[in-house]
Amino acid sequence: MGQKKFVLAVWVALMVCVGTQAFALNAMQEAITKAGLKMEDVRAVTTFYYQNPQPEKMVAVLKVLVTVDELTQDSAHFPMIAHIFATAAYSNKALKDQMIMLKDSLSGGATTILENIIKEADNLESPKADSVEHVNLLWAEFFATGKPEPVKKVIAALGTAVSGADNNKLVGIIQWSLSSNVKQHKIVYQIVKDESVHATGVLKDVLEKML
Repeated sequence: MGQKKFVLAVWVALMVCVGTQAFALNAMQEAITKAGLKMEDVRAVTTFYYQNPQPEKMVAVLKVLVTVDELTQDSAHFPMIAHIFATAAYSNKALKDQMIMLKDSLSGGATTILENIIKEADNLESPKADSVEHVNLLWAEFFATGKPEPVKKVIAALGTAVSGADNNKLVGIIQWSLSSNVKQHKIVYQIVKDESVHATGVLKDVLEKML
């Protein structure tokens, strides 16, 4: 896989909703490379952090990402990234302390963005999966912690959505995100498998097709 395709694959794996502009991808890649990091480091922190938590690496990646204007100004997707960092900091005081210390090395808008992430960690709330944005945030919580609760919320929302059939966009997003993460995360695969045993009707069929 070529470098550009690899970068895009990483980004699509991170984002539940595809739509981030190419210039944001390019700007992020340039900033990461300039900092002596690799896109694999970004993926390890933003999609698989729960597998191997490394606060130092997370802070190093965060330091770069908050300075990429094209990324932080992407209001459709950056909140998901911010929620990953906030969730990780919520359950790890040492990590949050490192984020606080990081502020001294930043300036301007980057400082404000980091302060907002820290505030979010102080007042973390897990949403319902009642919108595309909230589905994104729930996946962010899973990527940071590996806990099953966010995934189960997404599955429960899918059950409600397919039964009501009143929000085809949300149904499509949830199905796509679950199918994608079933392939990437063994935990998600097992959760979907377990939930499919107890599911009924349309939801049962949908979940079984993902396995």
